[in-house]
Amino acid sequence: MGFIKGQVPYSNWKKGQRLTRQESIYAQCYVCNGFESVYCGGENSCTLYRYSPFRRESIGKGVEEA
Repeated sequence: MGFIKGQVPYSNWKKGQRLTRQESIYAQCYVCNGFESVYCGGENSCTLYRYSPFRRESIGKGVEEA
């Protein structure tokens, strides 16, 4: 079984390592999605939604800068 995006940054954070901004976002999405890689439905409940790599709009296009 391969790693899910966000799993490695989350594991590194648990070990006490510092994360970059993007790694932090991936780790938060990983935790918020129940430790699975799924489409994000947190449009109204997540302050990081606009940066989420799992947004429906960002799949296949990359995250757009605001």
